Amino acid sequence: MNWTKIIKDLEFDEYGDIDLVSGDIAILSDQTSILRQNVLDRIKTSFGDYDLYPKLGADLSGLIGKPNLKELSNRINENISYSLTFDGFLKRQDFDIEIVQEKESIYIKLEIPTLIRITSEDTLSINILFNTITGSIYAS
Repeated sequence: MNWTKIIKDLEFDEYGDIDLVSGDIAILSDQTSILRQNVLDRIKTSFGDYDLYPKLGADLSGLIGKPNLKELSNRINENISYSLTFDGFLKRQDFDIEIVQEKESIYIKLEIPTLIRITSEDTLSINILFNTITGSIYAS
């Protein structure tokens, strides 16, 4: 799969639900928004969420309650990398992941250089907060 071949996609809200605009399903056609949405979906997805693709996702929910040690950061890095690369969606050299641990929170910064000009930047940056106690995932 190559994300640059996706021309249109359904738009999802911050909870992963299909977004509606004036009673109609919202559609994305901006390549950067499509890339961002697909990356976030893969990171938020747990194994088994999709019947046809049972191993799709970073499976962060499987890490709830684990001790917030360096090994957890390594595991999150591996899981996110796997979720973005296992089917050829991205190549590992296509993105950088930085992880900062603090108490029960894991801060993740994902940067993906793009061929698409985004305002004044050539990189799509996604900031993610993962709570290891509740399992909540917030992205901005």
